[in-house]
Amino acid sequence: PNFSEIYMSFAHVLRKFADDKGALANYQRAFDINSRSADSAFMVGVMHAELGDDEEAFRMYKVASELNEYDGDAWYRQGLVFGRRGDTFAERKMYHKAVSVQPNHADAWCNLGVLYGEARDIVKEVECYEMALAIDPENKEARENAKSAYYYLGIAAYQEGNHDKCLAYFQRILNGIAPDDPTIMAAYNGVLERKRKAEEAGDD
Repeated sequence: PNFSEIYMSFAHVLRKFADDKGALANYQRAFDINSRSADSAFMVGVMHAELGDDEEAFRMYKVASELNEYDGDAWYRQGLVFGRRGDTFAERKMYHKAVSVQPNHADAWCNLGVLYGEARDIVKEVECYEMALAIDPENKEARENAKSAYYYLGIAAYQEGNHDKCLAYFQRILNGIAPDDPTIMAAYNGVLERKRKAEEAGDD
């Protein structure tokens, strides 16, 4: 019998019943038996993180990514640890690695969007949220952040006097990100009315 897989299966059951320490012990046994298993290394890291040991969690995520460089979750989880340490450069690097090996990792795309937003790179921010939403339309964080970013871009365009660009950003929100948002709808209609008046006055 494959004892490593048996311990993994038992650990999954213990985790399901919230026995985190028992799950960790069995994931560790599985890894001790088969130290080439990226899955067991990753799960040892996950359990250490859930038990509050970021250092050991990070070490095991790194082991998992060395055993399987195409494991997007291992890179993503390393990014989370760097984020908690306040190292945003390394955090962003890990998320980029995650989406390069696993392009459908919605959470990594969303977190990249957050980091670009903090760096005031709004264009890259919304690109990342769009990627996250294309993969997972129900990603609440990406949806809310995308709405805020597009609204910011719309207001900036309006302040520059570009009604069409402003309306396009608001329309993107209404076309799928937040179709029933009364604030965005009111803003869209307000800009549309100002555009109409400007056109009638020959200013637009």
